[in-house]
Amino acid sequence: SSVGTGDSSSDFWHVLAVFFPAVTGILSGVGMSGDLKNPSRSLPLGTIAAVLVGWGVYMAVPVGLHCFVSDRSALMNDPMIMQRCARIPWLIAAGVWAASLSSALGSLLAAPRTLQALAQDRAVPSIIGRGYGATNDPRLASLLGMSLAAVGIWFGNINVIAPVLTRFNLTAYALLNL
Repeated sequence: SSVGTGDSSSDFWHVLAVFFPAVTGILSGVGMSGDLKNPSRSLPLGTIAAVLVGWGVYMAVPVGLHCFVSDRSALMNDPMIMQRCARIPWLIAAGVWAASLSSALGSLLAAPRTLQALAQDRAVPSIIGRGYGATNDPRLASLLGMSLAAVGIWFGNINVIAPVLTRFNLTAYALLNL
């Protein structure tokens, strides 16, 4: 069965594809953990709180929409149903835009720090981990990340790199949870 066919059940991968974006921001927090005062305490509490809040929102939205929308097929087939039900529809579009921008900025901040940490652990060449300034900014790691992104853009088709990126993300989340 699949989402959008009118069938009330969905397989695991469809449900994961819907919930996965709710927890992707957690990795940004983990990537910036070196800037926390007490990471060993803050990371577990913050991660658990983020997952629970994300789960709560993802459970509340369909229940709330179900109360306002009587057409079940609209709930399953209309990806912008929330905007159509909102009192101020443009706020939903602004929220989607802000969430997308937040995820992009989180990746821009976390990826270089993660590369820097890998270099300090000698998993990648140590030159990548060199920091600059009082805050130890990972400029070389940022340049490497930007270069990799440029190569991905050069492919010209996000569908070429999306499966690879998804595998990396799922592997990172599995290892973090382990």
